[in-house]
Amino acid sequence: MVIMGTSGRWAIVGSLYGTDLDLVDLDNRSTPFKSGQARQKAVEAVKLWDDLLHEYKVMPPGTAAMTATEAYEMYIGGHAAMSFGWYGDYWDRLTSAEIIDDIGESGSVVFPTKNSSKGTFLSIWTNGIPKDSPNPEEAWEFIKFTVSEDIQQAMSHESGQASPTVKANEYAISQGWVAGALMREAERGKVPIRHKNALDIFNMYINTTSLYLAGEKTPEEFVDLLTSETETILR
Repeated sequence: MVIMGTSGRWAIVGSLYGTDLDLVDLDNRSTPFKSGQARQKAVEAVKLWDDLLHEYKVMPPGTAAMTATEAYEMYIGGHAAMSFGWYGDYWDRLTSAEIIDDIGESGSVVFPTKNSSKGTFLSIWTNGIPKDSPNPEEAWEFIKFTVSEDIQQAMSHESGQASPTVKANEYAISQGWVAGALMREAERGKVPIRHKNALDIFNMYINTTSLYLAGEKTPEEFVDLLTSETETILR
């Protein structure tokens, strides 16, 4: 059985990125997949998850409402062969002797998409210095400190998150702190949309994806709904 948490929205976003589609066309204040061949590509991209649920039946219907924590608990309980979620947050647990004794060793794979050479969802945290910062020099020194190799290794050790520093990543993977697939994903990852309404658009994906995975929308209806909801947000 395959399960996934985070309400599946990042799975849908990753699927669209994996067909070289973006979520927003800011010039037209719509989606790039509103019509034509691009719409068909989007339908094929999201149909992957519909098929896993309703045709091949390898995912439970409850996946539509499952959180990352619930997916993780099911996986370490031995109830799923594969799980998609925020496993960087738990990787040190998955590689612990206690979990390995219970369910065996876990491996990591890159996110499945229609075209593995295209993009996938890349979640990143960034530091910035506001223009009106009273101490920009000190802020810059702090940023340099946080991205130093020693601190990045400590971050990976404590959080399971990948680092923008290649050497820190390689070491963390060798120590079992970070899933190896994260480094491979970073090579094709796409930075999420940068727009003042980006959070509204991602929240919309949360709600509409739950409807879709629950079987209330066909792939075609779902893609058209994403377009209409995106246009509403961008008006």
